Amino acid sequence: MDERAITAILQRSVGWVTSVRLLALYLRQRPNVRSWDEALGGSEQFVIDYLASAVFENLPETLRRFLLRTSILDRVSGPLGDHLMDGMTPAGSVLLQQLEADGIFTSMLDEDGVWYRYHPLFRRTLTRILMAEVAPQEIAGLYERAATWHESQGWYEEAIGLLVSGKQVAAAAAVAGRHRHELLDRQDYHRLEHWLTLFPADAVLGEIELLFIKAYVDQVQFRIHDLTMILQQIDTLLSVIPVELPQIGEWRGEVASLRALITSFRSDGSQTLTLGLYALEHIRPGSVIARAMALLHTAYGYHMSGELQPAYELLDASANTTLIARDIAVLRSRTLRLYVDLVAGDLMAMRNAFPRIIDLAKSASLATTAAWAHYFYASACYLQNDLAAAEQHFAAVVGLELSAHSLCYVHSAIGLALTHQAQGRPDVASRAIVSAREYALRMQNRDLSEIVDAAVAELEVRQGY
Repeated sequence: MDERAITAILQRSVGWVTSVRLLALYLRQRPNVRSWDEALGGSEQFVIDYLASAVFENLPETLRRFLLRTSILDRVSGPLGDHLMDGMTPAGSVLLQQLEADGIFTSMLDEDGVWYRYHPLFRRTLTRILMAEVAPQEIAGLYERAATWHESQGWYEEAIGLLVSGKQVAAAAAVAGRHRHELLDRQDYHRLEHWLTLFPADAVLGEIELLFIKAYVDQVQFRIHDLTMILQQIDTLLSVIPVELPQIGEWRGEVASLRALITSFRSDGSQTLTLGLYALEHIRPGSVIARAMALLHTAYGYHMSGELQPAYELLDASANTTLIARDIAVLRSRTLRLYVDLVAGDLMAMRNAFPRIIDLAKSASLATTAAWAHYFYASACYLQNDLAAAEQHFAAVVGLELSAHSLCYVHSAIGLALTHQAQGRPDVASRAIVSAREYALRMQNRDLSEIVDAAVAELEVRQGY
């Protein structure tokens, strides 16, 4: 027996010695098995048949019904079991304690006896019986009930995973849609990106809510090309959705806000302003980040159209909303003003705003906003030749690689390189610009690569190449 076979046996048995003995019995009865893969595949069915006849069929009806209904779960608790049974049995916690105490392939996962897990081979036995004995629509209902319970606890990944396992992709996408703004407003982009991996690869392009998640991930990673394609796909789906659907207006507002990012990047002030105003009209005031993007691009649109005062008035007024927490409203307003202050050249306003912004961002655990605050402060310091402060705050953003907006990170790495160059440290400057290039390559982001390539050329000119 080679090492691979031993490892496979240990993984499948998960500490259950009897399963290894059953494998040995299976092999004695079948001396002509040609490979370990064949042996393990056949022996698993042998073990499952044994568990079904020798264990499951000898249990009381109450336990059998409970086991079958909860076999769809990776782990089960009493309250979750009760939810799936819908009052049909005694308390699930009592049944789980009984199964564990009687050694019925049930293990306690925590010291408090809240969560339990079935032995993998026993669970596979249960699921096969479930598939054979229970109607598909009833099984689908179990997945739906389990997902509803997990969603009510705030365990969205588990809810999505259950619905996908139950082949209810549209329902899983609806869960993601109900909670994407919650994560977006916390700037939890990594978790949003992870949600997309829970779905089949082809599901994202067919579900509007998943496309919006992909769009917001693309914007924070500054993937302009990808974002353009995603918005086109959303437009395609929106064109066949009934116009009376309640959320269609807000969806169109979000599309406008995200598309304004693209037009602002292309310096199309008129179109950016038009899209921004439309987005503000249709995105609900309680959506912090989605509305922040609309506010920003509307302000940019005003500025690019030569109207700076309306931009400031819009951003100042946004701080007075009562539909989101006061500190968040102020933080959003003051951070967005930094964008306009930079293009307007009001460097002292940028520096004066920093302490309050960074305090609010840290208090709210908004690391992406904190990174932008450091970037704008560093930019103002650099332009005022305060190179020590510029170095400190550009470096702070570089230290927030996992949290910073990709454009913020790259501009900060470039800013750090230019700061080092201005300090007379060309070797350090070269290393900083290399880090920006490596980041763009890791991200496989051609939009960022173009920005870095331009910065490399500028640095080379300054270094006399």
